Amino acid sequence: MTLKVTVPQYYTPLLEDVYVAGTFNNWTVNDPNFKLTPQADGTHAVQISGLTNGDLIEFKFNRGDWSRVEASTTGQYVPNRQASFLNNTELPLTIAGWEDFPGVSTATGNVNVLGTQIEIPQLNRTRRVWVYLPNDYANSMQHYPVVYMLDGQNVFDAATSFVGEWGVDEAMEALPPDELKAIIVAIDNGGVERTNEYSAWVNLPYGGGQAAEFGQFIIDTLKPLIDEQFRTLPSRNYTAIMGSSLGGLMAMYMVMNHSDVFGRAGVFSPSFWFSNGIYELAESHGVHPLTRIFLLGGTNESATMVANMQSMRSILLERGYPESEVRLEAHSYGTHSETYWGGEYTEVYTWLFADFNSNVATTIRPAGLAVYPNPAHNQAFITNPYDRPAEVMVYGLTGRMVASFQLAPAAVKAFNTSNLGAGMYRIMVTDGHTTRQTQLLINH
Repeated sequence: MTLKVTVPQYYTPLLEDVYVAGTFNNWTVNDPNFKLTPQADGTHAVQISGLTNGDLIEFKFNRGDWSRVEASTTGQYVPNRQASFLNNTELPLTIAGWEDFPGVSTATGNVNVLGTQIEIPQLNRTRRVWVYLPNDYANSMQHYPVVYMLDGQNVFDAATSFVGEWGVDEAMEALPPDELKAIIVAIDNGGVERTNEYSAWVNLPYGGGQAAEFGQFIIDTLKPLIDEQFRTLPSRNYTAIMGSSLGGLMAMYMVMNHSDVFGRAGVFSPSFWFSNGIYELAESHGVHPLTRIFLLGGTNESATMVANMQSMRSILLERGYPESEVRLEAHSYGTHSETYWGGEYTEVYTWLFADFNSNVATTIRPAGLAVYPNPAHNQAFITNPYDRPAEVMVYGLTGRMVASFQLAPAAVKAFNTSNLGAGMYRIMVTDGHTTRQTQLLINH
């Protein structure tokens, strides 16, 4: 008996598997024998066997543990499902929501949760991370700039925000067809740890002091994951960071302290008042000649907001930044709110990437292992992440290897998928010393 399941569009994380647990497996969550398989039509499926026609089964869907179990559309508890087993039949089902996602999503376009428990090894925590992909992503072979945004729960979705959303997904979808598209990665803040994570300096009694570790999480853990999973332009010239309030302070810290990684920063209503350390950093850091910084705030947000931004811009100009590369906008209508920041997002985004060379999007080789397009139809391209010859192995969901071939150093090779059935496959690439892996969905 096949359970064919439609999962919530925006709230089913890309890196988390969906399982079914029930009377047929002693209610075991995270059971590999009852993991749902993505289907070509967008649904997920799992087979139940070994029962007698007419047997009553009870079951529930989960994402690996009981804290991530199916729920109503508003994240509320739902009772166990019941069905009569019937051999050789297909039972269509819909998961309305998940208990760890309260509310009905307001996201639009190609927004997905990447994962709800992305490890932050630098701080021994986990975090939810979102990703927006351009609307032409699945049907192109293009590589895209990446914008990393702080306070991620407020970026796309009013249901997960605590004070309203920016509407970045709507803003990106509304861009003219010839405007530069980008991948947006939104990182949830740490709640009670937000102040600690967004400042490199301690301000008693507020906190602070963990920005170095949180910054290394973005650079050493999250960015490599994004560059491996998606077709990115990984260099600093195509990597931006944005944040507001304390997130603005953090964005400024990152573009100053890690200018080798971030070449562009959107600094919205920054909390420069939190510590003079940000000015000292600006005065002492090495100046990268190609860095764009947009400082934005409202004249009535606080008595010092505009003056602090002006002081920062003056320091940067004295340090040698070109005047045309450090922009400051102070608006009389500006408020310390997601509504204001979201309303100005498009202006900031388009200015930060105004000098983007679109030709590089189709010529640069992405960092790390990449398989594209994904989903694939009759052909996919696989990159060799190593500067040495590598072997590619393709496995089906049963664990059987269905294809293997060699890759030249740092090469991109076409892979014929027309002879493989629709479904999810695991791709492993090894140079004999280390192995990297990813997944490929084939959709004929």
